[in-house]
Amino acid sequence: MRRRRLLFCLAVVLTSLLFSQAWGASLGDIKARGVLRFGTDATYPPFESVDKDGKIVGFDIDVGNEVARRMGLKAEFINTAWDGIFMALNNQKFDVIISSVSITEKRQEAYDFSTPYKDSYQIVVVKKDEKEIKSKADLKGKKVGVQIGTTSEKEAKGVAGVGEVKSYNTFVEPFMELAFGRVEGIIVNGAVANTFISRYPDKFKIVGEPFLYNKQGIVIRKGEKELKGAIDRVLKEMIDEGWIARLREKYMI
Repeated sequence: MRRRRLLFCLAVVLTSLLFSQAWGASLGDIKARGVLRFGTDATYPPFESVDKDGKIVGFDIDVGNEVARRMGLKAEFINTAWDGIFMALNNQKFDVIISSVSITEKRQEAYDFSTPYKDSYQIVVVKKDEKEIKSKADLKGKKVGVQIGTTSEKEAKGVAGVGEVKSYNTFVEPFMELAFGRVEGIIVNGAVANTFISRYPDKFKIVGEPFLYNKQGIVIRKGEKELKGAIDRVLKEMIDEGWIARLREKYMI
């Protein structure tokens, strides 16, 4: 009896392991499902955000839809907070991430990336009436706001003599903290800064020159070579045809 129970338990464990592996993002499974599931943190306009009708929209969303269409699939976007998005990918909550993810050496140790489809840069934003801070170097001794787990956070922590780096769950919170005077400057993606400042031109301004240029791509779990190859092929088509360039013009990024 004990042996039967042991064998049954082992069978359940093995079945669960096999199921979890098969339920991943293998290209065959995705094609059978007919849907490519993208994880995205939809709090980052103009790249990904939720519109007044509750729909996820933006540059990356347009890219994801076109990638899926060219692969003969439908796209599904799963809104996931940035601080948990990589863990959610690991746990197979979706197949890939498309969320303005910069390609860094550290991230490449844990994940594969698609062909880069855009680049980005960082910038310093301060209050409209700020006089002292004129560049990143002037953040020495200051409180700086950033979104947690981003290249902005890493860059802020690398500023010589920075007073304090305050990290928040979304990129909007540092702007709010800046408006209330709880931080003295923020570091953020340049296109995001431009979009936000266009909405509140009387409250914020950009200072200094852009820095930390990075390539960005779709994040794929390690070892899923067929999926990466299929995504890379369609992204290359989109780049070569000028589709990506036209989309960048549309979003002014």
